[in-house]
Amino acid sequence: MSIIVHKYGGTSVANIERITHIANHISKTYKHNNKMVIVVSAMAGETNRLVNLANHISPHKKNREMDIITATGEQVTISLLCLALQKINIPAKSYCGWQIPIITTDDYTQARIKKIDNTKINKDLNNGIVVVVAGFQGVSNTGDITTFGRGGSDTSAVALAVVLKAKECQIYTDVNGVYNADPNNVTTAKRIEIVDGKCMLEASSLGAKVLHVRSCELGYRYKTNIRVLSTFAPLDQGSLIMNQSALEDYPIISLSTQETQTLISFNYVQTQLTKIMKEVYTICNVDMLQISQNQLSFVIDDVNTVAISEKLKQLKTENLSIIQNLTKLSIIGSGFRSNSTLNLKVWQLLDNTEIFSTAHNEISMSILVHNLDATLTKSRLTNLLN
Repeated sequence: MSIIVHKYGGTSVANIERITHIANHISKTYKHNNKMVIVVSAMAGETNRLVNLANHISPHKKNREMDIITATGEQVTISLLCLALQKINIPAKSYCGWQIPIITTDDYTQARIKKIDNTKINKDLNNGIVVVVAGFQGVSNTGDITTFGRGGSDTSAVALAVVLKAKECQIYTDVNGVYNADPNNVTTAKRIEIVDGKCMLEASSLGAKVLHVRSCELGYRYKTNIRVLSTFAPLDQGSLIMNQSALEDYPIISLSTQETQTLISFNYVQTQLTKIMKEVYTICNVDMLQISQNQLSFVIDDVNTVAISEKLKQLKTENLSIIQNLTKLSIIGSGFRSNSTLNLKVWQLLDNTEIFSTAHNEISMSILVHNLDATLTKSRLTNLLN
């Protein structure tokens, strides 16, 4: 018997009707002699409601308490789904992250998984029980509830698939697969039936919202296949994120967009470089980092602009420049270092576009443009998509 992991997001469990719908879908897979582990998110809107409650109490909330609050959303969903399964005579048992346990670091709201004890799960699976696990959460070595950040249920599901050596991790959402551009914004976007895991990891890290980036990282590292499907079209085969075979890379598989970007640049004294970067990383992560002849530049999200600029002024950096209202466009595929013909096509499409910064490796290229140019530039770059 094969082990299959399903993950259902917030829209899939948004109400009782949808929970009943996925219970019926799970029963069909279960009756084909599969061992099943189901990971679920909180009901749509529930995490936001819980966060808003905390915000009303205190704007200076502690991350430890936020994890305890937000983890309750998934606890409700696992119980409701188990009740729905039991109603149609499917044996089911629910677990919160701390009950398994899923052991994590103590980085509240952004914890990382250290290990998963699969003893209880395997015992239940061997007894024919469908195991339903709360996504997005675990427990630290000190016994504190922790969460993995928004989208973390994807990571829970893939991590469980890894430790259980599952045949496949199936991520059910409101779209029927991975597209080469956001189908909500690009009418010509096409679904990709098979995506190389390395390219999917890069696409997620550059803003593609289909999968949580850490789930792609786990799948790629541990050679676990992931399939993205639609809850509302269960017969559709979706898109397979292939991590177990060597595939011929697609030239260009995806175009992603990250808005609200800020470009920071300044001059520095060489002896101060490491001190400056250590101070910067205490505030936020940076992107598109470039260093040249005592000038340093990087890109951050707009929300961190004030904190970063104040810190750089305290460090007495010179010629500080802050450019806001930028958009990062990223194309993902292969050949950006080795294929001069591909690069020629890219730059021909960027003709007459003001470029603020670029970054590339073998499987992706990112271009920073002004928000006013983003729509036109994105439209031009879609010509590269397969």
